[in-house]
Amino acid sequence: MVIETNRNASKILQETRLSRSSRLKKWTPTDEIEMRKFIGILIWMGLANHPRITDYWSGNILYKNSVACKVMSRNRFQLMLLFSHFNDHAEEGRSGRSSKILPLVSSMNEIFLNKKSAGQDFVIDETMIPYRRRLSLRQYIPNKAHKYGLKIFNPCGQLGCTYCIKVYMGKGTIHNENNELVSTLVVMKLMENHLDKGQILYVDNNYTSGQLNKNLLARRTHLVGTVRANRKGLPVEVMKAQIKKEK
Repeated sequence: MVIETNRNASKILQETRLSRSSRLKKWTPTDEIEMRKFIGILIWMGLANHPRITDYWSGNILYKNSVACKVMSRNRFQLMLLFSHFNDHAEEGRSGRSSKILPLVSSMNEIFLNKKSAGQDFVIDETMIPYRRRLSLRQYIPNKAHKYGLKIFNPCGQLGCTYCIKVYMGKGTIHNENNELVSTLVVMKLMENHLDKGQILYVDNNYTSGQLNKNLLARRTHLVGTVRANRKGLPVEVMKAQIKKEK
């Protein structure tokens, strides 16, 4: 992150015609210590939710705090936010839509896998990271609390720990050779490091299918979840079954 942020800043400054009073002229290369502070502020912002970035440095009695201003100035933070980058521009065209964040996601998945041992029970679901600006990865899901944003698939354990994340790139971006359900491909990819260990996977009806069940059983993994009656590949008895609601 330090290397690529500095590289990106140099590229932008060389290609941009700056005015005499431009704030960008005050940029100086960052280092690992400052980058850790920058990430710390970003994490803290997720806990102390204010309407605008400037509010975290505000002296207004409604927002006044002693965290951000002691770690980094507002102007410096905004410069870091502007120039922050995760991948070399020369490599971006080779990795598809996720090229800009691929090194970050790969590093996070490696940490998730090696820092915490997984228990027997897993659950897989999707998360929306709210985002409304222009982005090729942005999705629109009307039944979500945040309707616009990045769609993330993630398997979690009993204690809520995430063991992997996969960013959804959009329709047609998941390679499918055997004409399997996309949901099945996603689950098998997310669970690839946790198969053949007798794990139990819990999912909702977006993922449950006979196909997924067979694939998991072949890898000594059990599946528990609700199921849609019209899901392709289900036994006729299941498709016609009527379950009475409790009063």
